[in-house]
Amino acid sequence: MSLIVPDFTESVVVRVPPDIDSSSRRVPAALRLRRARGHERRVGRSATVRVVAEAAGAFRRTAIERSDQRIAWDRTDQAFFAAGACHILAWVCRDSYPDRPIEIAGVRFADGWQVFHAYALWDGWAFDHSGWNPEPELLAANTAFEGRPLERVTIVDSLADFCETHHSRMPHQYWQDPLPRARDYLSRYTPPWA
Repeated sequence: MSLIVPDFTESVVVRVPPDIDSSSRRVPAALRLRRARGHERRVGRSATVRVVAEAAGAFRRTAIERSDQRIAWDRTDQAFFAAGACHILAWVCRDSYPDRPIEIAGVRFADGWQVFHAYALWDGWAFDHSGWNPEPELLAANTAFEGRPLERVTIVDSLADFCETHHSRMPHQYWQDPLPRARDYLSRYTPPWA
């Protein structure tokens, strides 16, 4: 366990083609499909996009999405894996690279016990709904969004034990099997060791 103190000294700049509304807080998904080792990816002929970690809380499920699995399932992939199935994505990432020492980590409020976001972790790189990001950026984004201190924890439980402890769903408890969807989502991102 460690208390997260975000470092906001590095600004994040996103340059997009002129035909895309850059006043929006979020870069269109088509520009965020893959990420290169240096956090930047050339898009088209004229733009470089820096992929930015987004807070999981920005995608929290509504009351109806919490109560109706079909509605929750129909959200975008990013929203689905940010809130409601982040643990599934984390375990799929770890299991997809058995030759890499990928761990599972989680974030909770500093004064709480409940993990509200899980992600995969390899050599300082975190993988979640935002793709691969340096872990400090992921933690800073979540801390800034939540507006209160967070605590990072290493998760050593099995997926079943994690789900039982943290009241999360196992794969068979979703509207459809989330494992193929998670594998497909993972395949859209280039891992940092590639």
